[in-house]
Amino acid sequence: MPAPLASSAGIGTQVGAAASRTSKLGPPPVPPSRPRRSTVTTVPPPPTNTATNMQGSQPLTAVRSSEISPAEGLIALASRSHRPGATGDPEKEGGGDELLQEEEEEEEGGWRGWVVVMGCFTLAGCQMGYGTCWGVMMQNLSTTKYKTTPLSTLSLVAGLCNFMASIGSFVGGRLGDRYGYKKMIVVNIISCYLVLIISAFVNSLALLFFFQGACLGATFALGWPLFMALPAQWFKKKRGLATGVAVSGSGIGGGMSSLILRAILPKLGFRKALLVYASINFVFSCIAWTLLKVRILPPSAGGPKVQKNWLPKGIFRDGALWSLLGCLFVGTFGFLSPLYLITPYTIKMCPQLDPNSLTPAVPIILMGFAMGFGRILSGVMADKLGPVNSLFWTYFSGGLLQVVFWPWAKNFGSITAFAFLYMFFGSSFLSLMPVAAAKLFGLQGLATITGMAVLSNAPGQFLGGWVEGMVLEKTGGSYPSVAWVSGGIMIAGSLIMLYARFQRAPRLFARY
Repeated sequence: MPAPLASSAGIGTQVGAAASRTSKLGPPPVPPSRPRRSTVTTVPPPPTNTATNMQGSQPLTAVRSSEISPAEGLIALASRSHRPGATGDPEKEGGGDELLQEEEEEEEGGWRGWVVVMGCFTLAGCQMGYGTCWGVMMQNLSTTKYKTTPLSTLSLVAGLCNFMASIGSFVGGRLGDRYGYKKMIVVNIISCYLVLIISAFVNSLALLFFFQGACLGATFALGWPLFMALPAQWFKKKRGLATGVAVSGSGIGGGMSSLILRAILPKLGFRKALLVYASINFVFSCIAWTLLKVRILPPSAGGPKVQKNWLPKGIFRDGALWSLLGCLFVGTFGFLSPLYLITPYTIKMCPQLDPNSLTPAVPIILMGFAMGFGRILSGVMADKLGPVNSLFWTYFSGGLLQVVFWPWAKNFGSITAFAFLYMFFGSSFLSLMPVAAAKLFGLQGLATITGMAVLSNAPGQFLGGWVEGMVLEKTGGSYPSVAWVSGGIMIAGSLIMLYARFQRAPRLFARY
């Protein structure tokens, strides 16, 4: 780190030594005079060898780069260039550069950052994997408590939950930026547990929609944008990988939870099984919370206040924002049709399978695990190719697989292969949203921007399955027609992303 502030006596000593050395070569025409104290600051180079704290006169020592303002950082870097022998280029000064080392540590979170990622991974498995679990619970409810209710109606419970989680994520992100991530995640965990407990005791369809649909989705909204955004605070070079690992918990955790529920539902019944599921979720969520640590803290008492808009200035006039939101809004309408229709499609194309056995559900179960591992791969690709490029690719590849593969998958093996490949390559947009947002707009207000991105998914999450269902009905049960429509919608969404990509990085093969 830079040396402490030099005293006036130290300056006089240095000047005297310089005069002594020059006297060996001959007397100088004008002997150097000791600068007066009142004029030290006006004589270049500046007499200070270090930056001082903007809020006092103490030397600025061992300060992390996230704890100083941009102005203070520039002052610190400028003061280093005035040391004896300094070149002004930190990379050319010998002995290593502590400031760059601190910045490097700030960008890459080390072991503590990966602990945070594991906490986010667990929370994603407990909450974002709920949609896969609902498919198992819905099948049980349709044969026990709600025998006369169509499956299409029961499926709207999960649709309503996703819709509320999506539209509420904007508010959840803003609350996290304002009051603190960990505080709001505590509220998220406790409220989620209480809603699931209450849902186990309801006996009417309307209350099921209210609690396990609307209320549960609202509680999810308090946490989703926060633990999706946390890994981006800890990593820069490996930001895509870290976020991909964190959000992959939704697929892996959802797949494991669905297998557990399928095993205990016939033995315990819906109420007891849901109580067990809620309690396991609560325990693992509490453990995950202890692993979290926020790197960008909200202002403390007496500190600077949060800006009123909580967002980068002028972001709503930035076309890249609307390109990102438009891509997510359009693309999500085409994403959900394989998830909703793959099981009935398997039963139709493979009539030799027992519809009440586990076999027809193999493709949908594999989808959950493929989603998890695919999001990890997308994180690696985001680090290699850039998060914006990867976001474009996940929508484009998902749409392309629907258009060219699904219509010709007519046996159990090819259907299973399509289901795995589709979720492996085409489901990573959720994990790439915060990484792409951080790349496009920086870390300021990241949770709020992530909430806006999740909000843009809300219409597609709620109505996407219904749109494809209407296509299936109007075409007389033609699944290829559904594949072409939904795949085309995903490809259209990917093309909208190209505006932001080329606005920020005009080169065709840019890593962005």
